[in-house]
Amino acid sequence: MGKGQLDVSLNGQKRVQEWANDEAGQVEVSDWVEAQRATLVVVEASGGYEAALVSELVARGQEVAVVNPTPGASLCPSRRDSGQNR
Repeated sequence: MGKGQLDVSLNGQKRVQEWANDEAGQVEVSDWVEAQRATLVVVEASGGYEAALVSELVARGQEVAVVNPTPGASLCPSRRDSGQNR
């Protein structure tokens, strides 16, 4: 999650989907989350870049938890595996 990009993965899977962090991307992520029948969406706190996505998800009735990752860690499997943390 960042200013320009949303990285999304299902729990237990390494595959990461990417969307633009704009209104259209947030709607697409919300549609995708609904299609996956997710019961909880965990969003990494990222200095406010997550706020619009969280609002979109909550407006659709999704259960959302915003978490602060451990320093040096990331919720995104691709970043965690490659060491690409902020």
